[in-house]
Amino acid sequence: RDAEAALALELALARSALTSGDEKAFRRSLARIDTWLVRLYPDGPTLRGERVRLARLRKLELDYELPLAGAALKQLQALRHERRDGP
Repeated sequence: RDAEAALALELALARSALTSGDEKAFRRSLARIDTWLVRLYPDGPTLRGERVRLARLRKLELDYELPLAGAALKQLQALRHERRDGP
């Protein structure tokens, strides 16, 4: 439960950093999210897919246009939803 709470916190921090445009904090949170996913869930296609999505998010530049920010937020929300349901 503590690890899942830590993952939820990192997801919230990533969303906050994204909305505020704090690129460094966003990237640090994504790295920590990846670490928690690997620790919490067994290797498999779902985990690998989530890690690919995180890698795509890491490539985003935060000098974004509004539609791009919305897409990134939706991806983070999907990660949060899947975390609740388990990979």
